[in-house]
Amino acid sequence: MPGSIKSKNLKSVTEAFHSMDTDNALNASLKSLLEEKYISILTQTILQEGLVGTGPDDGPGPKISTRAAWDVSLRGNGVFEVSPTDVVWRRVAALEYGTGVITPKSGEYLRFRNENGEFVYVKEVEGIRPYAFIRTSVDKMTGSNIPENHVADDIEEYISTVLRSFGAR
Repeated sequence: MPGSIKSKNLKSVTEAFHSMDTDNALNASLKSLLEEKYISILTQTILQEGLVGTGPDDGPGPKISTRAAWDVSLRGNGVFEVSPTDVVWRRVAALEYGTGVITPKSGEYLRFRNENGEFVYVKEVEGIRPYAFIRTSVDKMTGSNIPENHVADDIEEYISTVLRSFGAR
């Protein structure tokens, strides 16, 4: 039963608590939370916006709505970063924050082909609007009880496993 410890040997319980690496258990829980829950919310938000494989998401590497497009890395005890992989970060930045008006880097005109294969020359084009899918996903995650429940369940399981390994029930 959660919250109760029954043991005939208090020494075993004490040894179990002293052996616990709660920092490591917390880091493992937070990493799995981000990999399993947050990235799922993030990729679903991207899919809902209809951003997959068209326009600015058309490029090298994985589509930004896939797990393969995202890294989760530990920055310090209990501090993680979720970031786009190196190959997709420019697409992610353009879609998250928008681009504003696009003008030529050199020369007077932008040049591109239309659907008929003909060249089109323009001085500027309207940029990509900001979709804010990362910020929306963070709001969805923090507005739920997912983080607290996930971490609490993982830590409870960790403590129970350690106690069982020392004969505590």
